[in-house]
Amino acid sequence: FSFVPTADSRTVVRGGAGLFYDKITLNAATFDQFPTQVVTRYGVDGRSVVGRPLVERPVFEGGRLRNPESVAWNLELDRELTSRVVLRAGYQQRQGSRELIVDPRTDPAGHGVLLLANAGHSRYRELELTGRYHAGANQLVVSYVRSAATGDLNDLNGFFANVENPVIRPNEHSRLPSDAPNRVLAWGEFDLPRGFGIAPLVEVRDGFPRSIFDEHHDFVGERNRAGRFPRFFSLDVQAWKHVTLPWPKKLKARIGIKVFNITNHFNPRDFDGNLASTRFGGFSNGVSSMFRGKFVFDF
Repeated sequence: FSFVPTADSRTVVRGGAGLFYDKITLNAATFDQFPTQVVTRYGVDGRSVVGRPLVERPVFEGGRLRNPESVAWNLELDRELTSRVVLRAGYQQRQGSRELIVDPRTDPAGHGVLLLANAGHSRYRELELTGRYHAGANQLVVSYVRSAATGDLNDLNGFFANVENPVIRPNEHSRLPSDAPNRVLAWGEFDLPRGFGIAPLVEVRDGFPRSIFDEHHDFVGERNRAGRFPRFFSLDVQAWKHVTLPWPKKLKARIGIKVFNITNHFNPRDFDGNLASTRFGGFSNGVSSMFRGKFVFDF
């Protein structure tokens, strides 16, 4: 819905709500046909076995699965201060339920099972404040988002998608791996003389949460509560020139360059959270500056 509550027609209130159902993937539908897993723990010498091997047989909870569902809604207020300046305040929330999670359990007979169930829940909340300035083809947008993302961490696809031999520990409800409470984005697009143009983008946000675990890959403390990655910062720039191609007919195009992370700021993607590692606490796998060509037809 949307409506204009003021006589000057410069304020708009918008909102919406929906109930959404997700599909059941082939990974989930064939889960009980996966091979039984045998988990064996070894001593520090790498040969002696510690305790009894744990046999985990994949099973469905209740023998059947249901489609995951979510309820999402949003509400926003737009106010045009002048013909060139627009402010926006918005809130949105998503509540997920019946999500597919996998959890190691013990059945009544004392046998280990790897249980797939519609027991997962998640919640995402976001408050957005945005300002936009535009003058002809030139525009500048600055946005701040305050958000929180929590949910069950043993999502099925997190283990049985691209991981060949996943190490599965008991499920926990905590911060989701994508949780970043504070995020600032600023971007713009500006025409310059002689057919040139430039579009800068700046992003600053909190780092994603991290966990600590021991040599057996058992988590130490609550998952995703052992601090965060360093604050992310990236300055990206696109620059181009408008040209006219003479063949086969006159076509307008833009030729330019894209530069990602122009300041070469260290934004690590990996954290060594293994207490037994000599590199424990270190960050790595940062993305350095990248350059790309740009060629776009304008119709």
